[in-house]
Amino acid sequence: MTKALFKKQMMEMFSFLFQDKKKNTIRKGTALALCILLYIVLFGLVSYIFGLLGFAICEPLKNQNLEWLYFSITGLIAVFFGVFGSVFNSYSSLYQAKDNEMLLAMPIPPGKLIFIRLLGVYFMGLLYEMIVMVPILAIYYFTVPLSFSAVVFPILTVLVLSVFILILSTAIGWIVALISSKTKNKSYVTVIISLVFLGLYFYLYNQASSIIQSFLAYPQVVGDFVKSNLYPIYAVGKASAGDILSFLIIAVFVFALLALVYYVLSKSFTKITTTKKGEKKKQYKEEAVIKTGNANNALFRKELKRFTSSSNYMLNCGLGTVLMIVAAVTLLFNTGNIKALSAVLNPLEGFFPMIACAAICMISSMNDITAPSVSLEGKSIWLVQSMPVTPWQVLCAKLKLHLVLTMIPTLLLTAVALFIISPAPIFTALVLILVSLFVIFSAEFGLVVNLKSPNLNWTSEIVPIKQSLGVMLSLFSGWIVIILLGIIYAFVYKFVSPLVYMILSAVLLLALSLFLAFWLKNKGTKIFAKL
Repeated sequence: MTKALFKKQMMEMFSFLFQDKKKNTIRKGTALALCILLYIVLFGLVSYIFGLLGFAICEPLKNQNLEWLYFSITGLIAVFFGVFGSVFNSYSSLYQAKDNEMLLAMPIPPGKLIFIRLLGVYFMGLLYEMIVMVPILAIYYFTVPLSFSAVVFPILTVLVLSVFILILSTAIGWIVALISSKTKNKSYVTVIISLVFLGLYFYLYNQASSIIQSFLAYPQVVGDFVKSNLYPIYAVGKASAGDILSFLIIAVFVFALLALVYYVLSKSFTKITTTKKGEKKKQYKEEAVIKTGNANNALFRKELKRFTSSSNYMLNCGLGTVLMIVAAVTLLFNTGNIKALSAVLNPLEGFFPMIACAAICMISSMNDITAPSVSLEGKSIWLVQSMPVTPWQVLCAKLKLHLVLTMIPTLLLTAVALFIISPAPIFTALVLILVSLFVIFSAEFGLVVNLKSPNLNWTSEIVPIKQSLGVMLSLFSGWIVIILLGIIYAFVYKFVSPLVYMILSAVLLLALSLFLAFWLKNKGTKIFAKL
């Protein structure tokens, strides 16, 4: 039974990689190779960034016999990144899986089910941890003289830290699930907690440069501070550097903490999973007239309710809305710096508005609400297909949700940016047109990709929302379009003015948007009707 459950969990986690959801077949040969290559390139780029950090600090610390501090700092980063990558998965896979109640009704002990679910969270956290630690370890091995302890203990410590990542991710997921089970708006509770976590992450990320500079200027002082005040972090560094006692201390502590977490989960898992608290009871109230609504509005409300009822959906596909509002406020508090930069770039008229337009489009592309919208219908897609509405109306409702939740904050951010830089009226109009067309293009492209590769057989909504190749293509397609336009402009800027290039870009986006709209209304509706 354990083997079957483990196989099911792993197949579910990595189904986006090995299965073609549209054809319901196993991806083989070239298709599988290209899919794997895409993820390798993506993870490789992120690893390269952490490799630069390791390259910058490893040699200076080695020269001062502070190898342990190298692992203390990088280990802390790996834990933070691992939790960041797996925390959203822990809540959904442990408590929101569609088959939880079905499996609990079977002769399967809850403890065994928890163990399998935790393995899934563990491997996800380990994956994110290794993105950080693989280049960190490689640089260390190339920098220090190799010995048995220098090779083995860093690897063993990384494995112990992966268990600690599991503990933190599970604990956060458990807290969110406990709060959600006792409140009405469960999704909002999850979103608020997650946004606090994300805010802390981005704050530390923005401060990383100054922190590293101070760290390299006074490494001995930093080492003494860590040793005196942050013993757990010091112990991780010493264990990685080959200190057996430190390794045993952190290993015993981590596995004891894991046992405690497992015990708490086993006592509360069934109750939290099956609790349906916080639902407001509706009482029938007789009315003389029954109000009827427009079908299009009803479909839009359905999509909006689906979005707001899922914290995973809001966090992973609608985070750009929050970021654009934050960016707008940040710009208002940095008006002087923005105007100074605009004045520096002023000799080339229109260049700064063009850069601002590209930046706004990059942020808006972080919303990919349409990308999993078809897949999220799941096996209940027949319900909407059986309604007295056309497939085009259903697709329009999905597009409308993306446009409403993305266009409004995008235009707000654009208005703030234009107010600060005060470009000529023609550039103001072009920036507004370009960002609007880009949002429309992103919404349509996400829906097209999802129709081409739908996944209606998921058991946890995190699969179509986060673990989907289509979602990744939709998310990065906007960045790719912007980068390609930037590269093209770098070759033609001597011959084409920013004004002309922005007009040509607007024409291109308009043509792409019209083509995608035509495809959706004709072929897309036929695909949706047959799903």
